[in-house]
Formats: sequence, structure tokens, C-alpha cells
Amino acid sequence: LDRVIISSITGKTFIGRESFAGTSISSFIVPTATGGVNIYPRAFADNPRLREIDCTAVTDKIVYLADVNAFENCPNLKYIIVPDNLASEYRNATNWSNYAYKIIMKAQYEDAKSQNLTL
Repeated sequence: LDRVIISSITGKTFIGRESFAGTSISSFIVPTATGGVNIYPRAFADNPRLREIDCTAVTDKIVYLADVNAFENCPNLKYIIVPDNLASEYRNATNWSNYAYKIIMKAQYEDAKSQNLTL
């Protein structure tokens, strides 16, 4: 398992405690959910291959991050890609603020990717 993509979901979506902990995924796309998305403690912990979390499908509000340890022991997590209009909110939100230096706007990420630049 390398990449996880979950399509649109009706209702609230929960990425539960240790759902993807210890796996070998390198990329996760957070799904659109009409009731919002919550990421619970250690959801992606202990995953040395995890490189990016893409939150851009959720455009009306930030994804709720229940605890800073959701990405514990993920040494290669480089990018948390967010909608341009919510970047500031993510960087200042409880728990997300611990990852502010990894949060990147989608337009900036796409531009760098198209030019094969390392961010």
C-alpha cells in the first residue's frame, strides 16, 4: 500500500486512532465529507514513508486534528497541502500549528511540482 485516496463521503468522517499507524503509505488524500473530517491521535504515527497529507478536498473549513501526535514518528512528512484560502487558519489552529512549517498552499505546491522544484 503506497497511496490512500478516499472519495467523497456523506456525513462526518473520522480517521481513527492508529488507522494508518505503522503502515508504509507515502501519501494520503483527506476525503471531502459533508459533516467535516476529524483526524484522531496517532492516526498516521510510526510511518517512515509518509511524505504528504493532502487536505485540499475540504475547502470550506479546516480538518480537525485531535492531537499533535497524529503524525508522531513520521520523519519524512514534508508537506501538508491545504486549500490556499485556509492556509493561515491551518497554521494557527490548535495542533496544526505544530506543523506550520510543513503546511503549504495547494497553488504553491502545484507550482513547485510542475517545475520539479524541491520545497
